[in-house]
Amino acid sequence: MISALLTACASAPTAPPPVAVSFRLPPASLGRTLAWQQRLQVTSQGRAQPPLDALLEADAQGLRLALLGTGQTLARLEWDGQSLHAEQAAGWPKEIPAERVLSDMQLALWPLTALQAALPADTTLADEGPLRVLRQHGVVVTTVRDPGTLHIELANQVLGYTLRIDSTPMDGAIR
Repeated sequence: MISALLTACASAPTAPPPVAVSFRLPPASLGRTLAWQQRLQVTSQGRAQPPLDALLEADAQGLRLALLGTGQTLARLEWDGQSLHAEQAAGWPKEIPAERVLSDMQLALWPLTALQAALPADTTLADEGPLRVLRQHGVVVTTVRDPGTLHIELANQVLGYTLRIDSTPMDGAIR
């Protein structure tokens, strides 16, 4: 009997390791318009990267994001719900693809119900007090503190980085 129990435990299926979840929701599912100037601070492997400035514009037709650093445009991203167009300066880190930037923005800003409808199997997303918690197979993979607000902190445990976003509403739009 002990042998049968040990064999059963040894052959019990284990959950696959968590992977980074990506979102590509239609811009209209945001349900509001945004025109924000932002300061982004990324910490990766315990080291804070130089802060970046960003201009974010989102409406029902699309999301447009420009990332600025050292007085120059480092990256531009446009998402219309069908195609993602991205331009990155030569020094832009390959570890941060445009798809990841879009996904993080959506996880931090889009309504919970829109995000939940796009989740893959064995993945959950819930607002728990000030945190939005994304889990795969019951394991926390990403948290967002104060989602949808002007001051957000996103921690991606799978990819090992933290992103702090401080936003200021602005008049006008970026092009």
